Amino acid sequence: MGHEYIAAVIYKYLQDESLSDEEQLALDQWLAKAKINGSVFERLQNESDLKAYLQQRMDPVGVEEAFDTFKGAVYADNRTTVIAERPRVHFLPRRNRATAAAIIFLLATAAYLLFQYGNNGQQKLANAGMHALAAIKPGKQGAILTLSNGRQVVLDSLGNGLVATQNGTNVVLENGKLTYARGQATTAEVLFNTMTTPKGRQFQLLLPDGTRVWLNAASTLSYPTTFTGGERRVSITGEAYFEVAKNAGMPFKVTINDQAEIEVLGTNFNVNAYTDENSMHTTLLDGSVRVTNAHDKTVLIPGQQASVGRGKSSSGIKVQAVDIDRVMAWKNNLFDFEGATLAEVMNQISRWYDMEIIYEKGIPSFEFGGKIRRDLTLDNLLKFLEGAGVHFRIEEGRRLIVMP
Repeated sequence: MGHEYIAAVIYKYLQDESLSDEEQLALDQWLAKAKINGSVFERLQNESDLKAYLQQRMDPVGVEEAFDTFKGAVYADNRTTVIAERPRVHFLPRRNRATAAAIIFLLATAAYLLFQYGNNGQQKLANAGMHALAAIKPGKQGAILTLSNGRQVVLDSLGNGLVATQNGTNVVLENGKLTYARGQATTAEVLFNTMTTPKGRQFQLLLPDGTRVWLNAASTLSYPTTFTGGERRVSITGEAYFEVAKNAGMPFKVTINDQAEIEVLGTNFNVNAYTDENSMHTTLLDGSVRVTNAHDKTVLIPGQQASVGRGKSSSGIKVQAVDIDRVMAWKNNLFDFEGATLAEVMNQISRWYDMEIIYEKGIPSFEFGGKIRRDLTLDNLLKFLEGAGVHFRIEEGRRLIVMP
């Protein structure tokens, strides 16, 4: 990726023009390359500020050389054709963009400075162990199934086929999904299974009634191998998305961390109930659900989220409209960090990459924006955080130390 190309991409971005996937990736990589890149990117919004910045770091000859190098490239109409607009990944506030030709020149100078002169070695990551992070892959499909008799089955390593038969129900693994095919029960006993996704794993299953469940990392779902009686009841900790099969005569109920309950007839909803979060959230995508705890109850409509606090803060249920795309980003293989705090971002990283997060001196104050794919290796994800000004170091044992 040459400096002429990135200069043209940045200029196009500043003019609020849509970037192609290739251009967006180039810009993301450039911003992640070093913290100074993000700083310069901000200065591009202010001509006088940028001039002062460059005068401190380049002699006049270098500035003129940069102008001459990029003058043709920035004006040339040879930029990559826009294929489709997609959400931009950005960690910096965007201000009003200037369109004067001087900004084009200053932009070229900034790109030249960073790619040709560097930053006295500061573009290198401060963490000595960062090179090893490339080996830490993102999460993948996998889970541990605990049968009613206590036997555990690691589903990651199994091929397609029959996993178990429990009271007439066949448990089958097929293309990364576990299904329960209800047959003729041999006894009246109700057997329970537990699906657990460790950190760095996610999984989906089809319950005996046809309900589909997607489990996010570090989550647990307990459920019967067949539903009997007047209700269908399961329990969840962590995060899961449900597409509930309709059965008006047998309501579907979800117990959340033994503190709240969701009741539905047929609907699509997401539950986020991690024990390291302050609240538990139920978000409705379609249909209707009733959320109940010991002190309150409420009925949601699509697009609403019910939040239930933990412990002493669990006296009421807070309802608000939310961005469904953001809530469901995990299921669509994305991190959505729009408006997220550093603690929220690090919790997601911890679960998906199986990392231990330690704050050296409290949790620094950050607010992020943008979306990032969840299929990045850890080193690439952390480059984005470093570009946003987050300071950290890596220690043995998959420990990430966040510093002030």
